[in-house]
Amino acid sequence: MHFRAGAIPSNFNMRHLNGNELGVLVIASVFIVCGAFMLIDPTELNVVHRAYKRTGSTIEHVSKEDSQIYGAVAIILGSGLVWIVFYGRRK
Repeated sequence: MHFRAGAIPSNFNMRHLNGNELGVLVIASVFIVCGAFMLIDPTELNVVHRAYKRTGSTIEHVSKEDSQIYGAVAIILGSGLVWIVFYGRRK
């Protein structure tokens, strides 16, 4: 497997990541993996949003197309978090 030059910063070392950054990488990987599943196998479902007040709950219908959109947004969000951990640090 070949990586292009600059894919990982040359001064990058896993030992330099603190606990928060490792936690963000775990959360980002969950976003990316779950988003990929939502893109590959979208599911049509109803989501119940519970209300905090006595106004009652609302039901949102999520179509297969909406599920794919949510999956794409999850992948973009996870990728953004990975970018922040690797490149967003200020020295």
